Amino acid sequence: DKAEEQKVITPARINYLRSMAHGNQNLDSPSLVELYLRRALIAEKTTPNPRLRLQALSSLVDALQRQGKYSEAIQVAQESIELARNLNIRVVEYALLSHLANTLYQLGQNNDGYIYLKQIIDNGSKSENVRELAQVSYAYGLLINELIEEKRYEEALNAVIQRSELLECMKNMPGPPPGYIDQQKAYIYSICLWDKKRKQKKLIKLLCKQTFPNALIAATIFCRISKMPSATRTYYKKYRYLNLIGKIL
Repeated sequence: DKAEEQKVITPARINYLRSMAHGNQNLDSPSLVELYLRRALIAEKTTPNPRLRLQALSSLVDALQRQGKYSEAIQVAQESIELARNLNIRVVEYALLSHLANTLYQLGQNNDGYIYLKQIIDNGSKSENVRELAQVSYAYGLLINELIEEKRYEEALNAVIQRSELLECMKNMPGPPPGYIDQQKAYIYSICLWDKKRKQKKLIKLLCKQTFPNALIAATIFCRISKMPSATRTYYKKYRYLNLIGKIL
């Protein structure tokens, strides 16, 4: 309020900061977050700041999704992706594409979700930017989970192997924070089939077709994080997404 009175910060940024305050874990109120983000977007038009606009739009996607306003969330996500592309900020573009794919999966529009994840994987896999590759790895994670849900085990296994190869490439690049690669590999190893007998037999048949070390990688796959409460998974995805956007912009 004092900053607004003294006019030391633009109205757009003030409203964006207010949205962040109401998105805080202790004051979590998606409706108020939406309110202040919309005010920020209106104010930004008078003092254009494309990066701030991208931050606000990206956060608005999450606020709308949490209120069940999925159709509008998809529209805002698409606008955000277009802006990220115009600004050539690939990391944010890929994060938004993953978020959009996840929303579409929740709506049962799986084919569209796969299309967006494929865009990330196809366009980002050859990047030499570690942060972009980290988004590709995350997209692989979403893809693997959904393929397992649809019992498309061979495709899931192939995606796991491709993800492990990506992580091997990243291991030799400068940039990943300490422990990041091991953390990502641990995630791969934690994805296993939680639905016992029939699926385990199917997995064993697939593993027999794999050569070492792929068999070693795949053998520990599918330990699915379904043991983790769904609320915890949702919380993790939400804060991972918002923290990433904030750090980049």
